[in-house]
Amino acid sequence: LQAAAEGQRLAAEVDHETALAAAIGGSLPPLLRLVEDQFLAHEALQDSRQLGRQPAAGDDQRVLAASRHFGVDLQRAAAHALGGDVLGIGEHLPDLLRGGGEVLRVLPRQNESINEEWLSDRDRFSYTANDTAQRLTMPMLKINGEWKETDWQTALDNVASKLTAIVNEFGAETIGARASPSATLEDFTLLAKIMRGLGSQNIDYRLRQQDFRADGSLSAPLLGNSISNLEKAEVVLLVGSNLRKEQPILASRLRKAVKNGSRVSAINNAEFDFAFPLQSNIAVAPGKQAAILAQLAVAIASKKASSISDEIAELAATADSNDEIASLADNIIEAGENAQIIIGTMAQMDANYSLLLSLAAVITELTGAHCGRLEEGNAVAAWQASFLPFNGKEVAGKNAQEMLAEPMKACLLFNVEPDQDSLNGNLALDTLRETGMVIHFGNFRSAEIEEVAHVMLPLASLHESDGSH
Repeated sequence: LQAAAEGQRLAAEVDHETALAAAIGGSLPPLLRLVEDQFLAHEALQDSRQLGRQPAAGDDQRVLAASRHFGVDLQRAAAHALGGDVLGIGEHLPDLLRGGGEVLRVLPRQNESINEEWLSDRDRFSYTANDTAQRLTMPMLKINGEWKETDWQTALDNVASKLTAIVNEFGAETIGARASPSATLEDFTLLAKIMRGLGSQNIDYRLRQQDFRADGSLSAPLLGNSISNLEKAEVVLLVGSNLRKEQPILASRLRKAVKNGSRVSAINNAEFDFAFPLQSNIAVAPGKQAAILAQLAVAIASKKASSISDEIAELAATADSNDEIASLADNIIEAGENAQIIIGTMAQMDANYSLLLSLAAVITELTGAHCGRLEEGNAVAAWQASFLPFNGKEVAGKNAQEMLAEPMKACLLFNVEPDQDSLNGNLALDTLRETGMVIHFGNFRSAEIEEVAHVMLPLASLHESDGSH
């Protein structure tokens, strides 16, 4: 009913009779096809966090339909496909732009190997922030405690001269850069080049991680399988993941897998609603996920008559007994190469993250299952650009949390809102208040940023940038 009412309202601007036909199920013109599309997506929205099936009309027809609605000439964004910056799994997003560059609508491009015809609602509606009052549009310098607009050359000269002076006086190890995991590949590459050019390896994007013991022994965060194959997995184990919120497009694949008979289980600190039935939904106290996963590894090793390290056995003994572990072990063994283990973004915030990764690797080795880990945003690009405080196995700089342990002489914040994006927002603000120079590169300004920063430099948003995700 809501969709029909919206159809009447929109189409009244074009043809009142056509709108009535839409309300009673008649044929729809291209413009109303967009409204019908929203209605068809409603059922899926009840069960997942995805929204916006691709309409039956082709890309050109959709652009034309939207052009008629908005009364302006619209163009699709350049031919390259943008990836969802919030989700980071490569949803294909053609942006609809008008002459002045304002984004009016975001629609999915169909890609059966990635997002099929779906688009998550976060990526669908995030463009609406482009024109908010908090948008940073001009370079600004804090002069005598007051913010003053300036030109780019003056702002950049100010930053360059002060950073050079700090390095010369105190050393490159006293400066660092913390970047949003949603930055583009090009942003990560250039910022890393700037920092290394100044002699500093203090660079990191893992703002919510607290366990870095695995640094130097990991590779880029990958799924360990193709996205399309995920729905073919016989058994899936989610560890530290609320997949429906973290990666709605992947959650839709699992939902299809469950409908086809796949058995999905989860080990978390809480019982989340995944919008599909779980075989096991194991919730343990914070800090106990590693112990229950160790218990699973021991059970699998026992059933396969394989050896297990004393450390894992001792860790497993600290977990409360769980009747579901034995059946979960049987399922993973039975599925073998058709099993998938996913270490989620919530696990990345766990105090025993490195143990979770090691235990998942042990289970993979014992069973032949696929194993992957998911991180926030565009994390794979950060690894590709080496935007990390280590090279290979050698840790050479400070990680994101070490940069907050004590104030630095200078800190570059790249699209980071420290109070919102950090593991401990209050600690981040307290440390930055004592930092000699804070340079904020970002889309937005806030009261917290204005308090701690000394320079603010505006950035293009995802929808305004040609950067890679």
